[in-house]
Amino acid sequence: DCDDSRNDVYPGATEICDGLDNNCNGEIDEPNAVNCTIYYLDEDQDTYGKSDDSRCLCSPEGAYTATTGGDCDDNDTDSFPGADEYCDGKDNDCDTAVDEENAVDCAVYYADQDLDNYGRDSNNRCLCAPEGLHTTLQGGDCVDTDPFINPSIIEICDNTIDDNCNLLIDYDDPQ
Repeated sequence: DCDDSRNDVYPGATEICDGLDNNCNGEIDEPNAVNCTIYYLDEDQDTYGKSDDSRCLCSPEGAYTATTGGDCDDNDTDSFPGADEYCDGKDNDCDTAVDEENAVDCAVYYADQDLDNYGRDSNNRCLCAPEGLHTTLQGGDCVDTDPFINPSIIEICDNTIDDNCNLLIDYDDPQ
């Protein structure tokens, strides 16, 4: 018996997280003691650990400091569940998607159906890179099905069309 003054401390007793060597094996509050807490390996110290590497401990030990798992890159302090997603080629928020729409530093891309490098202002998405029809960084196209109607076109008189998307039809364009 390593502590004769206590009846809950003796060889073979159940180890409890209480600061005592309950089972008289020379160790205090060893792993898997009663009332232990799951700590995840958190090498980057961002408070999120690797879900597949945990220990039940009475207190943090070494790099086992995180009480929340789910870290998708434990070598990057900017990648953890709930982090902001950035346009950087990585899954920053650990949701398995990389460079999602509306990520920090995204650019507004407009859908360009007629491939004239202009898109309709009402059909845009904030993306990290062109995607699908959203390929141009320029809006202002008033007819995105005709490549000869966009803000770079010189207005043609007498055709009853707003060729340059300035809301004026058949005026004498000084360009």
